[in-house]
Amino acid sequence: MPQLDALIARLYRATADVPASDFRTWALEAVRSEIPFDGAVWGTGHVSALHFHTRTCLQVDEALFDDLLALKHLNPIGHFFSADNLVPGQQPPADLRARFGQAISMADLIDDAHFYDSDIYRLCFQPRGIERILSSLHFHDRTGIYTLLSLYRFDRDYPFTDAEKALQQQLLFHLLESERHAFDLRLKASEPQPGEQFALVDEAGHYHQASVEFLDLLPDKSQLPFLPASAPAQFGSLRVRIEREGELWVVGLRPEQLWDQLTEREMQVVNGVASGKTFKTIGKEIQLSPSTVANHLYRVYRKLGLSSRNQLLALMQTT
Repeated sequence: MPQLDALIARLYRATADVPASDFRTWALEAVRSEIPFDGAVWGTGHVSALHFHTRTCLQVDEALFDDLLALKHLNPIGHFFSADNLVPGQQPPADLRARFGQAISMADLIDDAHFYDSDIYRLCFQPRGIERILSSLHFHDRTGIYTLLSLYRFDRDYPFTDAEKALQQQLLFHLLESERHAFDLRLKASEPQPGEQFALVDEAGHYHQASVEFLDLLPDKSQLPFLPASAPAQFGSLRVRIEREGELWVVGLRPEQLWDQLTEREMQVVNGVASGKTFKTIGKEIQLSPSTVANHLYRVYRKLGLSSRNQLLALMQTT
């Protein structure tokens, strides 16, 4: 399918050019070029709150997200969002797990006669002109993050085809991966420290994006163990870095290193020595006298338990 391959390539290329805040809207419009639809929602949330924290809508109102959760007991697709089915760190029921990543038409779950006579249609979809629904759900059991992608048509006589369901099913993976790639690019721009791993969380510490390596640093992988607004500089043996990202927070964690006990000035001296520079050259660059540079270096030796420049250089090569 050359057109599908071209669309997938466009998704990944766009991560370098489209601002992260606009990426979902841009991606949905790109999907519309392959699967015609009239409206769409792309939402992400965490099962601990069963709330969509990240919401993107095309031609439907944002309140639809709230109605989908409030009326989930009436919705044949809504059992996905049962707190009994989605639990961080636990595998969902096998029959539900088999549906994750699949594109499901409402017509697959309930025949038209019953759907158009149902309360969920009258209360949620009919007032918005929604007549045909194609949805897919992704759930990450280690983080508790779920993602809903739903495409809507306003013409009852224009149902989604099996070919379109298969296409959405293929695209869901690449939509999520390209968005994750966009997040990774944003992190690289923040100049991560060696060994630093990242997650995107809300104000309650619920994950919206998280690398497996990040989760492996924490004993409880279901939720951040501190609130981002009052995050400590250090958590156990981990160094913590926090940056605001709109309504969310980027959290960086890395194991503590020997170099963390050095001051910024001492690290400047260490880096200068590692580059083979003389005390005089280093002093000119950081506006210190050569003797002061030497004093900083000797303090570094004491802190790290070293006695020579050669030992310092050998340590830098192994860390």
